[in-house]
Amino acid sequence: MVGGGTKLSIVRKVIEKMAGKTLDYKINPDEAVAVGAAIQGALLEKDKEIKNLVMTDICPYYIGVNKHVTTIYDNRREFDVIIPKNTTIPAKRTVSYFNNPGARYSNIIQSQDKYGIKETSLGEINFVVPDLGTKEEIEVQISITYDNNGIIYTEAYVPRNGARFETLIRNDTCELTTKEAQEYLANLQLLDMGRAGDEEDNLLIERAESLYSEYLGKDRERINLGIMEFESALNTGKVTRITEARKKLIKLLEWYEKL
Repeated sequence: MVGGGTKLSIVRKVIEKMAGKTLDYKINPDEAVAVGAAIQGALLEKDKEIKNLVMTDICPYYIGVNKHVTTIYDNRREFDVIIPKNTTIPAKRTVSYFNNPGARYSNIIQSQDKYGIKETSLGEINFVVPDLGTKEEIEVQISITYDNNGIIYTEAYVPRNGARFETLIRNDTCELTTKEAQEYLANLQLLDMGRAGDEEDNLLIERAESLYSEYLGKDRERINLGIMEFESALNTGKVTRITEARKKLIKLLEWYEKL
């Protein structure tokens, strides 16, 4: 709870009803921001006193691209979400689209809603699907990588002919040079690709990591153990072991989510 207004019982009751959980009142609402800032500072300094504490960040908006589709019937623009709201960051998402030649991807958008109604343009990609002399729809893979420094790396890739277009967006508070940002993102993507398993397994791990951030003590240790066992199973590549570990982790998460 943050802010003096949250001391009101009516406010707490409404929030508890909306969240479906009992609130934690251990921290004074007037001091919550200062305590959070102190913890974040200690994490950045790698203070030994909080070596077992992990703080995760999330993407507060939907991030995606505007796609322009022109047909004999109409000319429309669609907002397609690549990274959903509340995704744990750093994160990388890739979505495949099948388009006719001439379809264009323009702005990289952040939006408060998944329909792009309340949107803000973060930058441009301006990628046009090439004409490859075929009547078949052409696959385009759009990838967005978003990290804790506010760096957004977007890539459009056409597997059929290897065409690739990329753009790097940094926020005003990012102090990295363009070269440093590119090197940082290259390392980030290597880590992302190094995670075994398909997209469904990655989403399961992110779901577990999100739950992990909500708990402390033995509960956190138990969730972390579940994540480690699942990732260990993924690294073996053995289907039977992966399936068993996946079921075990899902059962664990569902138990905590019902609390």
